[in-house]
Amino acid sequence: MKIERVFLSFVFVVVFCFSSCVFGYSDGAGTFGDPYQIANKADLLELAGTVGDYGKFFVLTADIDLEGEFFDKAVIAADTNNVETGFQGTWFEGAIDGQGFVIRNLTIYGCNSDYVGLIGNLNGSNIGLGLVKNLVLENADVTGKDNVGGLVGLTRNWAVWIENCGVIGVIDGEDNVGGLVGYNSGGNASSAIERCFAEVSVLGDDHVGGLVGCNWEGPIKNSYAIATVDGEWCVGGLTGRNFSGSITNCYAGGEVIGLERVGGLVGENENMIDRAYSTADVNGINWVGGLVGNGNSANVTRSFWDMETSHQILSAGGVGLSTVLMKDINIYLTAEWDFVGETENGTEDIWEMSVDSGYPALWWEPLFNDRMSGAGEIMVGDVISGSSVGAGGDDITLMGYEDWADVWFYFDCNETGKYTVGVEPNGFDSTVAVFDEAGVEIIFNDDFFGGKSVVILKASAGRKYYIRIAGYDGQTGLFDLSLQDGAIQVIQGDLNYDGFVDLVDFAIMAESWLVDE
Repeated sequence: MKIERVFLSFVFVVVFCFSSCVFGYSDGAGTFGDPYQIANKADLLELAGTVGDYGKFFVLTADIDLEGEFFDKAVIAADTNNVETGFQGTWFEGAIDGQGFVIRNLTIYGCNSDYVGLIGNLNGSNIGLGLVKNLVLENADVTGKDNVGGLVGLTRNWAVWIENCGVIGVIDGEDNVGGLVGYNSGGNASSAIERCFAEVSVLGDDHVGGLVGCNWEGPIKNSYAIATVDGEWCVGGLTGRNFSGSITNCYAGGEVIGLERVGGLVGENENMIDRAYSTADVNGINWVGGLVGNGNSANVTRSFWDMETSHQILSAGGVGLSTVLMKDINIYLTAEWDFVGETENGTEDIWEMSVDSGYPALWWEPLFNDRMSGAGEIMVGDVISGSSVGAGGDDITLMGYEDWADVWFYFDCNETGKYTVGVEPNGFDSTVAVFDEAGVEIIFNDDFFGGKSVVILKASAGRKYYIRIAGYDGQTGLFDLSLQDGAIQVIQGDLNYDGFVDLVDFAIMAESWLVDE
């Protein structure tokens, strides 16, 4: 019995330790080569509460939904002490790679808290740390006092790098309030905010911006904000104040409202702005400009604002144009903007003309219709120009055709009949497929041997159909999608991918649209 009691005690200790001592993340060791894996809400909250891990490496491996969680300060590195007066507080000095995943429904009600965001204070201590990339916040609702941003409240910006990140939501604070970052401080050659976006509503008092509230020092490049920005002093569509940082290849749109130093792109500018533009509606009282509210106009080069949409004819720098000219690519080519498909102004391919807005867009911009749930509408008779550049997705066709990087459209059928869906690609090998409302593939075709992709859909009134455009082996490019009434084009294609076009292919096609229901 004594032996049994000892054994049982041993088992109890082991079980107790396993249940109460084992904690951490889904996987990983927190190193560069083996980062901690954040796979769910519990993992993210583990990171938030483990200050000792604030210098480690992390990756997201899935979308995370924070619905039902309410915070009264920043989730990670929440320190409301005054960092700028000498007390360094708690900083996140690690690295987070979102790997393209999304954190949804971040809700912070920190009316009395400073340094508020997903990360309150971000600092880079070593090369490879102080990094946040490939992460998007959707439906964020963030409220704080000073230094408030959706992603980061305050960056010290010693080798801090924020890349491929975005925020969609509502941001509310007092001073230094931005859609992505509240206060971007410090800066060196190893620092940048690059390829980031904010589609937000931002409310504050001083230094209020769609992307960054106050850009004290550090470059912002290849980024944009579409925002409603409402403040008092130093209010801008992209950043409220640009002190000793630089802004290159950026744009802003939406609406900007303030009292003094109010601009479509920047409210108060004290450093370089190059190859940027604004279409924002701008309203203010003193020092108001379509592009820049106040500053030395010599600091602004090769940049423009839309005088019609802004309702402003003046700016502290930049050139005001009509809407028609703002949508003319030649204006930007003459100003040496680097566009996709031309090499005279560079080979980075930074800009392309948007098929939606008609204004320049950044080549990397996220496609919100690259999932079935975000499909855009197409109606009978429409021809829609689109792009799959920057799209994601999986190969979900029945035949496993190695096509991904897809974009989606939907068609509400009002009359039973046959419809021709055509995709005219520009420079890539396209595929087209139609799915039902449950996500089941109905019909698929590759192309006319490297040309146009066409399917004939037999559709029923009252049903919704989803059209998926993709590229073989992940190829991407521009395309024209058409939807026409009737079976107006004969299909040619190897529908079973056996290298021959024969009766088997015809049978596959016939099953989809010739046989009556």
